[in-house]
Amino acid sequence: MLNLVEESVKAAIADSMDEEKNGLDANQVKKIWKDYMAKDSLAQCDSFLNVNWDTLQSKKEEIVKIYVQYADREQRCKPQPVGFAPFNLVLENLSKESVETVVQIVSQYGDRSSMAARFVELGLKLNNSKVSILEALLFIYGQQKNAFVALPPTPASAVLRNAEKNLQNVKQSHKDRENEIAQLKSDLDEGKVKKMKIANEQLRLKKLEEDFKKDGVAMKRELKKAEKEVEVAQEGLTKEYSVGTDASNYLKAEVENYTKQSASAKFKK
Repeated sequence: MLNLVEESVKAAIADSMDEEKNGLDANQVKKIWKDYMAKDSLAQCDSFLNVNWDTLQSKKEEIVKIYVQYADREQRCKPQPVGFAPFNLVLENLSKESVETVVQIVSQYGDRSSMAARFVELGLKLNNSKVSILEALLFIYGQQKNAFVALPPTPASAVLRNAEKNLQNVKQSHKDRENEIAQLKSDLDEGKVKKMKIANEQLRLKKLEEDFKKDGVAMKRELKKAEKEVEVAQEGLTKEYSVGTDASNYLKAEVENYTKQSASAKFKK
């Protein structure tokens, strides 16, 4: 059963492994992952559920249970983060609750060495001092870190990523033109151009400078338009967040239910 779940997820995110197709380079992947790690546990779980709302629809109740157990352990560990040992307790408690995917995972990766190997296979590193809930979820459901990062969690976040990528491309194209002019100037001033090519390179430099100056107004408009698109996309994300996606609203409601049940149980004691 576990293999079927992993295969369905892999099939759904296979295209995301192509960084060029998704417009993400290594630095962007690193930045997005860093942003995820800066979020609190509920926000990390929310992102995971949004990305996998279709592919792991049948596992949504499991994911809520994983969050609830993790959040409880996180509260007990404060001010320290959930490290490897507490994470093991989370898996143990979830296994006792017969959370199917966790039971299967623990049976296959029950010791630290096999667990660490699976983390590495997924592009992660098993850290003794801290295991985030997002890392835990990727580990449990067998998802590659980079493939997960390449998938925007919500429609509005996808629009924002595209707008930010376009803005980056616009800025880079302008910078490339400036750099080309600066480099050619430097080569001519420092005598790095062969004598027989000097005249041609001087003409090329003049043409580059003229074109850059001529395109100045259009370039400013292009930059302003790209910046505006990012601004509008950010507003769209804020609006989406206030309304909530199906995944976010489901997670919020279920967590609130668990909280109420827990409070009721304590009161009865």
